[in-house]
Amino acid sequence: MPHEAATKTPHARTVTRQGALTISRPALVSFILGAATVAGFAPLYLYPLPVVTLGMLAWLQIGARTPKGAAALGWWFGLGFFLTGVSWVYVSLHTFGAMPAPVAAFFTLVFCAYLALFPAFTSWLVAVLRAPLWIKLAVVFPSAWTLTEWVRGWLFTGFPWLAMGYSQVPDSALAGYAPVLGVYGLSFLSVLSAGLAVVAIRKWRVRGGNGRSSQKRAAAGVILAFCALWLSGVALKQVSWTTPAGEPLDVALLQGNIPQEIKWTPEGLRTTLERYRDLAVASRAKLTVFPETALPLFLRDVPPDYLASLAAHARARGADVLIGVPELLPNGDYYNSVISLGASRSQVYRKSHLVPFGEFIPLRPVLGAIVNILAIPLQDFSRGPQRAEPLMVAGQKIAVNVCYEDAFGE
Repeated sequence: MPHEAATKTPHARTVTRQGALTISRPALVSFILGAATVAGFAPLYLYPLPVVTLGMLAWLQIGARTPKGAAALGWWFGLGFFLTGVSWVYVSLHTFGAMPAPVAAFFTLVFCAYLALFPAFTSWLVAVLRAPLWIKLAVVFPSAWTLTEWVRGWLFTGFPWLAMGYSQVPDSALAGYAPVLGVYGLSFLSVLSAGLAVVAIRKWRVRGGNGRSSQKRAAAGVILAFCALWLSGVALKQVSWTTPAGEPLDVALLQGNIPQEIKWTPEGLRTTLERYRDLAVASRAKLTVFPETALPLFLRDVPPDYLASLAAHARARGADVLIGVPELLPNGDYYNSVISLGASRSQVYRKSHLVPFGEFIPLRPVLGAIVNILAIPLQDFSRGPQRAEPLMVAGQKIAVNVCYEDAFGE
């Protein structure tokens, strides 16, 4: 019979079996809370849920015996959060990158374990600082969470996916702050709301003693601050921050729905070109937009009459077309580009924020083995300029984001 030892803590009972990996009850709860938080984002938009789950994480942190224990709770929360919300990485590696399923699952797990270090640091910092409870939860917790989100958005080229502020758009009262504070401001207010709720509950639950009435008054003050925060958001949502200018612009977004497995094959090329030409010719919009790398060959290799026909059709209507197509320059650099054709002068945008392991391989000499099992074409795109001028098309200034770039708020 394996030896068993039971350890009691104020909030959990953990059973450790010799030679077996176990998870404490608070860690499991944290993992579930993190996974549930994702429901606050699209497409479910359950915006109160992240405030609740973050509040419950804060409650667990307070009960942790050591800063290390609090960090562990934050890490498990982050692991559940990212495994649920970033599971598409596995699909990218396995389904589209042809990486064997076990290997793709392993690298997805490692990536999410790395991302979970950011909530872990937040929880550790809340626990290690010596300060009153309300300072920890209403100042340190939201500040540290927002800071780590910001760092995650640029460290190692950045991965800002699932910034907490996005969970509050468009329906939450906190969304009213978005035009003023941006996504990281919303992240701060979301975590602040969770911290205020926990402070109010803990102060209200104080029993007996001479300070009970003062604690009740303090709880009431915190509740008023929470309400003021959310009611101010409601008021800000009533402000019209922008006004329409000029006539409405008709835009057509094309999606050829070409299966990925044939997109980059010679036999799929003709189907792709014909489908997008037919869709573009059928468009009557002032601006017609193709998807990223819609044409699966370098721009210089696209038949000239193909591009000429698209440009002529657009010019005949005083319209423009934006086409996603790889671009190879004479010096050998190639870019994930967007070109314009039509009534306006021809212009180009070159993607600057590339996808790691999708459009470039970080540390290629070290990670060469991974490259060998990936079947992703065009793995060494060059970076376009970070501050590109907008494209002047259809009488508008168009700022282009290509795929992954849309995740970066700046």
